[in-house]
Amino acid sequence: MDKEQTGEENMKALVAENLSKSFGGLVAVNKIDITLQVGEVVSVIGPNGAGKTTLLNLLSGYLRPNEGIIRIFGKNVTGLPAEKISRMGVGRTFQQPKIFKRLSVYENILVSILNSSSDIKNHKEKARYYTKLFGLTHVMDHEAGAISFGQQRLLEIARVLASSPKLVLLDEPTAGVHVSLVKKLEEIILDMKNDGKAVLIVEHNMPFVANVSDRVVVMSSGLKIAEGSYEEIRSDINVIEAYLGGR
Repeated sequence: MDKEQTGEENMKALVAENLSKSFGGLVAVNKIDITLQVGEVVSVIGPNGAGKTTLLNLLSGYLRPNEGIIRIFGKNVTGLPAEKISRMGVGRTFQQPKIFKRLSVYENILVSILNSSSDIKNHKEKARYYTKLFGLTHVMDHEAGAISFGQQRLLEIARVLASSPKLVLLDEPTAGVHVSLVKKLEEIILDMKNDGKAVLIVEHNMPFVANVSDRVVVMSSGLKIAEGSYEEIRSDINVIEAYLGGR
């Protein structure tokens, strides 16, 4: 049985303690502790194979941990399936965008809105808003499978935000996105923060991480090797050796 959560703990959107996941003899996530406050943006960085996406899969219910506890808004969700965690207000994107490829861009966003709200009074206006917000108006009537990978990435994020999540998990949101739209994506994430959403990002784009993150967690070989502000972690010798390479 969970210990009673204090008011301070309940302000945390996410708490993971001693989280571990193994695949056979490979330890992909090794005793990770991570927290995320309401209205905070935290980025997880590290080399390929560090365990970052596995961590997101654990937090969002796509994998069950071998050990550890996950709490979302104070509730123990350890071992719950992804659909139940999603219904708690958790939105998630993936390295390969999950979209309805045969539906139009506009229809993709509209379906997300209709699936997340019984109030459909302004659903078409809301769908148009998110289409415009992510710079997709010129392709809104195109089949989602026919637009570029970067546009599919933006469409997936638009679908997640249109579902009105309170906790957002983004897996490499800038991958494949044109540089001209990355700045817009930064603005959207900071607006999410100001709106009280909690955002956890796995990312390789360091300027993007520097611009949006309140804190940065660094993983290597399944372990958390550093945590702090971007300026703190970029000067950490362990991070430089494991990932940044002196950059």
